Amino acid sequence: MKNLNEIKIAIKEDLVYFDSLLEKQIYTEDELLKDKIQYLFEPKGKRIRPILVYLIARMFNHPNANTHLTAFIVEILHTATLIHDDVVDNSSLRRGRVTSNNKWDNKTAILLGDYLFAKCMYMIYEKSFYGLFDIISPVLVDLSYGELQQLKYNNKNTCDKDEYFEIINKKTASLIAACCVAGAYSVGAKDSDLKQLHKFGIFIGQIYQIRDDILDYSNNKNTGKDFGNDITERKMTLPLILALEKSPENEKKNIISLWESNETKNGDIKNIKKFVKKYNGIKDSIEIMNKLKTEALKILKPYENSDYKEALEVFLKQLTQKEQVLS
Repeated sequence: MKNLNEIKIAIKEDLVYFDSLLEKQIYTEDELLKDKIQYLFEPKGKRIRPILVYLIARMFNHPNANTHLTAFIVEILHTATLIHDDVVDNSSLRRGRVTSNNKWDNKTAILLGDYLFAKCMYMIYEKSFYGLFDIISPVLVDLSYGELQQLKYNNKNTCDKDEYFEIINKKTASLIAACCVAGAYSVGAKDSDLKQLHKFGIFIGQIYQIRDDILDYSNNKNTGKDFGNDITERKMTLPLILALEKSPENEKKNIISLWESNETKNGDIKNIKKFVKKYNGIKDSIEIMNKLKTEALKILKPYENSDYKEALEVFLKQLTQKEQVLS
């Protein structure tokens, strides 16, 4: 097993069922929602969150109806959060595609996100999988609070490493950790395992976000991420934070001045990118990712060897491979 495509093959039957569930529950909405829902879910994406649900579940037992429901819920929640994020960030594109707020308007986008959140809660209730509420509800609080924290630090034009991790733990890692916990919970894993898998999910979420932040400094259009987007939106991410920590005061002031300007030009983005590379912001970020990977692999080590454990290990290693991160 070498990459995400081979990982998907290991759980092919699960992902086929997931797609059928998605089509049944989402694509059959009434005419008011149909075209909008189809637009939101037309790009399938990598399905990272459902994949984690299934891989974790299969480390303990065979997936069941609750596992499939969990995979569906986390993917819909993730989509809803992206819709709201785009409104907050006033984004016009996501991965090269027009965002829902730009295609329609902010009101429509917010209501679509709200609808998807409500749909998830109703389905958990309808299927009587009440234990999932205990896992998902704190995540919804974290997602909202993390976004508010990010706004606060964007407005201050400053953020240190501890504050950065506090934000990404809420905005990104909390939902990924919930995927891992809920996947195990759906097949009856022990409480001690759920605690360990929560830590595992937090590590994956941190790695995933740091990797995404690094890609913002890449010129390669094949990454699927819009180059310089975080800079334009004044998101103080780890590569810049680490570079600022190492830089002399005069250069730091120059960069902060660029950061505080009302309009970020292409030349400013290039200067900030050069600054980050000069003071090893990317290199040091990769080093932190590798340390997080080591901790995550330690959590997996005691579990019985299986294709699904191997897939999780491969997933972690692929996330942190330098050529993948800087591709």
